[in-house]
Amino acid sequence: MITKLIDSNLIQKKILELSTILNNNFKEKLVILGVMNGSYYFMKDLIGKLDVDYRYDFVFCSSYYGTTQSSGSVDFLYPRKEDIKGKNVVVLEDIVDSGETLLSLKDNLSVYKPLSLSFCSMIVRESCILNESLFWTGFKIKNEFVVGYGLDYDGDYRNLVDIYELKNQRENEK
Repeated sequence: MITKLIDSNLIQKKILELSTILNNNFKEKLVILGVMNGSYYFMKDLIGKLDVDYRYDFVFCSSYYGTTQSSGSVDFLYPRKEDIKGKNVVVLEDIVDSGETLLSLKDNLSVYKPLSLSFCSMIVRESCILNESLFWTGFKIKNEFVVGYGLDYDGDYRNLVDIYELKNQRENEK
């Protein structure tokens, strides 16, 4: 069962907010890296509102594979279709849970020597214990498992335009 948490109109307002910030803060070419498939909708809507010149690519890392619980281990893969050396890089995350994936991204992407590395997340859990602040955050949630707007459960629900809480799935996994 799913219950709506965040309406698509609110999502679009947040994306407009972020695009304005990026347009005002970055005057040189930007490289936008979407984290996995979950960031696709976020990236697609955001780049449509950017005035600054940009390139984009995807980076792959996750600690979730077909479950609502993190494995605790982050796998990282960056195909490097875009050279980020000496460039301003903005990484788009769909959701930050504990912050471990974001820290892994920071460590792994820093090796390529970008000029700057900024992280934006559509959703951040209240339980996130990052000592570093994100460049931008859309929404904060408690510990709900959410789907929609690119977020999925085992590949399902990504296509929903709103963000929903997926209920009862965790009980089924125990």
